Amino acid sequence: MHYRVLSSYDFYHSNHKFIRFQILQGLVAYNGFFTTTVLTDYCFGLGGVIIGTALGAYVFKHIPNRIFRYIVYAYIGLSSVIIFLTN
Repeated sequence: MHYRVLSSYDFYHSNHKFIRFQILQGLVAYNGFFTTTVLTDYCFGLGGVIIGTALGAYVFKHIPNRIFRYIVYAYIGLSSVIIFLTN
């Protein structure tokens, strides 16, 4: 019985926080912070995350662990060189 009370208490407060977040998000959208440009860029970013996750899962499944490690090291090294040269 005690466990049920804690579960319903947590359920109520997690839903309460979610509803407060939705209200705040609605106010932000109503006040003009979500413009068409922001929403378009958000959709492109979401698409990039989905494509990147799918490609990463495919590569992770099909490349052996030893080779995958060197690919990750090369990517980190190349990224650090690019950051070092551009800043």
